[in-house]
Amino acid sequence: MRISLETRTDVSLFALAITGIAVLGSMALRRVLQPAVVFEATMISGSVVAAMLALPIAYVIGLQMLASQRLSRKLEHAVNHDSLTGAATRACFKAQVAKLPPGPKAILLVDIDHFKAVNDRFGHQAGDSALRQFALRLRRGWPRNAFVPSCARHRLF
Repeated sequence: MRISLETRTDVSLFALAITGIAVLGSMALRRVLQPAVVFEATMISGSVVAAMLALPIAYVIGLQMLASQRLSRKLEHAVNHDSLTGAATRACFKAQVAKLPPGPKAILLVDIDHFKAVNDRFGHQAGDSALRQFALRLRRGWPRNAFVPSCARHRLF
């Protein structure tokens, strides 16, 4: 089972759920191990102690899970997208194509001819800017479910 935490509210709910489980577990364990008279006399205080111990620990663990999941999403995006253009990488493209259902498909290959001349004449910063704009316009010009990957800094499709 994978627990996905997106916000601090999710972390709080996670901490409350874990605390509830800890309190119930503590009660069950004390019920089995303690005589009935002792269990009844310490049921509330024992539950409060269990909650006081579990809640901050569960909250800190939840915060760590939230940070880890956010970092994981950023890393996955970095692996699957070109850092300059934001377009998907070749590996991401291949993975997306593999997920498509059987049947006919269309692929449009786009190549910017003589792009080296842009870099030579205007500099690499201008060339990078042109690539970013080109990728952005490609993404904006296609339907939302279209997939726009990048095979090389000078070749998008």
